[in-house]
Amino acid sequence: MDKIQGTITKKVFMNKNFYICKFLTIKKDKISILGYFDEEPSKDFLYTFNGIYKNNNKYGMTFEIKQLIKREINININNSVNFLSSNLFKGIGKKTANHIVNYLGENSVHLLIKKPNKINKLGFLSEKQRNTILNALNKHKNVNEIYKFLFDHNIDIKIFNKIKEKFNDLNEKEILEIIKKDIFIFLDENYLNFKEIDSIYLKLNENKELNEKRLAHISYYLINNYCFQNNHTKITIDKLYELIINYLKKTHFHFSEFKDLKDKIKRSWLYSKNKQMLIFIKPYVSIYNIYLKEKIISEHLFFNNKKNNNKYEAIYESYDENIYYDNSQKKALHYALENKMSIISGGPGTGKTSIIQLIIDNFKFNYPEYKIKLLAPTGRAAKRISQKTTMNASTIHSYLKWNGNMKVLYDNNNPVEEEVIIVDEMSMVNNETFFFLMNACINVKHFIFIGDINQLSAIGPGNILEDIIKIKDIPTTFLEKVYRQEKGNDIIKLAKNVLNKNISINDFKESNEVNFIINEHVKLEAYDIVNNLIKKNVDLINDVQFISPLYKSLNGVNKINDWFQEKNNNNQTISFFNKTFFLHDKVMQIINRPEIDIYNGDIGFVSKIDKKEEILYVQFDNILIKYNFDNINEIILSYGSTVHKVQGSEYDNVIIILDNVNIDMINNQAIYTAITRAKNKLYIISQIDVFMNAINKNRSIVETNIIQFYKTLKNTQ
Repeated sequence: MDKIQGTITKKVFMNKNFYICKFLTIKKDKISILGYFDEEPSKDFLYTFNGIYKNNNKYGMTFEIKQLIKREINININNSVNFLSSNLFKGIGKKTANHIVNYLGENSVHLLIKKPNKINKLGFLSEKQRNTILNALNKHKNVNEIYKFLFDHNIDIKIFNKIKEKFNDLNEKEILEIIKKDIFIFLDENYLNFKEIDSIYLKLNENKELNEKRLAHISYYLINNYCFQNNHTKITIDKLYELIINYLKKTHFHFSEFKDLKDKIKRSWLYSKNKQMLIFIKPYVSIYNIYLKEKIISEHLFFNNKKNNNKYEAIYESYDENIYYDNSQKKALHYALENKMSIISGGPGTGKTSIIQLIIDNFKFNYPEYKIKLLAPTGRAAKRISQKTTMNASTIHSYLKWNGNMKVLYDNNNPVEEEVIIVDEMSMVNNETFFFLMNACINVKHFIFIGDINQLSAIGPGNILEDIIKIKDIPTTFLEKVYRQEKGNDIIKLAKNVLNKNISINDFKESNEVNFIINEHVKLEAYDIVNNLIKKNVDLINDVQFISPLYKSLNGVNKINDWFQEKNNNNQTISFFNKTFFLHDKVMQIINRPEIDIYNGDIGFVSKIDKKEEILYVQFDNILIKYNFDNINEIILSYGSTVHKVQGSEYDNVIIILDNVNIDMINNQAIYTAITRAKNKLYIISQIDVFMNAINKNRSIVETNIIQFYKTLKNTQ
């Protein structure tokens, strides 16, 4: 790591605690520096940094700050007046600063640092002004102590700044004392990033005995991580113990020296229970908040599972004269009208969209006074169902006015006004989203949940659609007859074959819709497909999507995005840190921004680049959003996406790329979900054994509490 010393001459950019500055070294070399500061950098200090020299597309050679080692007051007779009248000393003007320097001399600032009592000789200062000066100088002294501590223990100032931001009622010295004595207090109060906090603990306590409080937080972190990755809401106690042992082995080279480990872990679980972090129902353990939400969800399901005795007349007229409703669809309609809650599950082409329209029409006909709301879990899914029905859909998050910090405008104290709630793409709804939705819908008269039980489960803990169906108590219709008879029929046939694990690639040799490409030169094949589509004037932004199950594999999403940026011949580019975007690049929003009606999963393209102002403009349908250093991390390239990211969307042309890296992470459900994103043309680039292994691999059973909770309620009523 390199060291640099000098002064800041100009602040070029700031975003919270991140700054880019012009810097003059003590050797009079000019360079741009970038990194995190605990407070706004000033020209009045001499800084010493550790970091790395890096070449930046915009700023040339830069110095990337890793550690701020020291900050010294950089003043003399010429600038001491300016220093004392700067923003560091609020309420001290130039006139007062001149008086101080004239009275105490050219070394007045250093004199006050060494002998703060000297300030009492300055009778022209008010008590408030004296306190302002001494507090600012004392803070400078404390800051250098903090820098030394962080440097000595190799602690990133970025983590320190995060703690400061979360606990703004504490000063730097108080934070430092807590870090030294009991850093896990920060996790007790507000779950900051566990791994960052734990990394500090390990640097400070490398050879100490295991801390039981730390073990409690390790348990919480590991369960949370495991459940998020696998959709579980509970794991066995034995599995948790195994995860803890593996984590400790990775983070402690002297792991074998730990004594009475099992007893210490058990004692840490008592702490977890008392703090309501975890709940133990043998042989399982759950995160307390997840467990509580499951219990409340089960109550919503149980008490909403009832008949509505309203009279109605079913109508089967359609806005499309070519649509014919079979018995299963009619049954789904009757379930929707007769019951407070009903489920419809079906694969592609089975008429789910048609039945949604039929249900909307029947409620409008029978109950014109009812307000109806059509919902979907993502922006793209909401847009798609809006285009295919006569009703505008919203995302669940925007409907509830979800602010992204676990807070919603509508809840059981402020419920929604609608009488009918229809949720499409229900397989993408996780427990947390469903919990908030049901809490806000205590006055709703009819719930209709529609989805495909064979698709991937939602991201995050829970498997709510499958759980509701497995309860076997809530009216459910399975749509099985395929109505899509024109384009895409072979795609549906392949999807069904994948589900049944009964497939021969030779069956699709003559297909105009399904193309298997067995070739090791994946990049060249991908280019050929795109070149052919370009010749046919296909819209590469909206009508073509590459899908890979993983981001970082040999031919994963990151590689695909690199390939197609190479093909973007536009010479207009803009760089933000290590991200470069070309004009017309395809991008995806990955952060929900309900205030501007943009959501995770929305697709757009770079429509304009303003290098002078450092702004990139992205067009999302009819919404134009600008991005700069402040929010550039909200978008990613999207020529290629994971299966989860495109779930709920459909594209005319889909190219699925599978490689034999991490093949054990790809299963039947993922392949089925990827295939069913295609409407007209499907290309699968894969080795035969890789594809066959994937479709023969089942997803592991998702462990949740909802079904048991529901049964318990039913047995006790």
